Amino acid sequence: MNGPLDTTFERFFATKTACDVEGTMAFFSPDLATYTDATLGWDLDGYDTLKRVFEQYMPNWSPPARSYTTGVLANETSALVRMTDTPELFGGELRILAAVDFADGKIVRWVDYWDSSSFDDALYAQLRTPGDSFPTDLKDGQVASRAAPELVAAATAIQGAFAAGDATAAGDLMHTDVVLEDMSLRTQVIRRTATSPTTPSALRCYSP
Repeated sequence: MNGPLDTTFERFFATKTACDVEGTMAFFSPDLATYTDATLGWDLDGYDTLKRVFEQYMPNWSPPARSYTTGVLANETSALVRMTDTPELFGGELRILAAVDFADGKIVRWVDYWDSSSFDDALYAQLRTPGDSFPTDLKDGQVASRAAPELVAAATAIQGAFAAGDATAAGDLMHTDVVLEDMSLRTQVIRRTATSPTTPSALRCYSP
């Protein structure tokens, strides 16, 4: 890990793995906390709602249950966190990319993204929010964007290229040493030459 929030996340995941509900909740803002699982459609809007979920699940966790990070990309107020929840926590291994926002040193928004293809189908169906009430609001309006305008512009441009299936436009936006990773396919394509529109791997990655 490398960044201003490293120590905070080290303490958070150690506390979570210890099944300490009160200690875990101490990292969240009591007034503004919101948590969304974008794969299950869990919209835990509020400190008390999130606390009830931890109170429900944590007493059932026992060794070797662990929740831990494998990488953190952060500034002073937000982070992208690569994390793993072992199967003992929620019934199957979860490899998650979490987007986390802080205000005044407390977590105000947490959004989990993960691939459900390797998760037990029956358990996923049981846990997933029904389609007619599946949330689409990730609380973007609740937390002001702190991203640099250049980053927003680049992300918007490359997403537009992906959506249009325009491999050339996407390739033009990539650095020579780019690493393109698809978490669902569990695939990494390394360097711009490997992601050029003439290679089959690139065409698969760019398919909308």
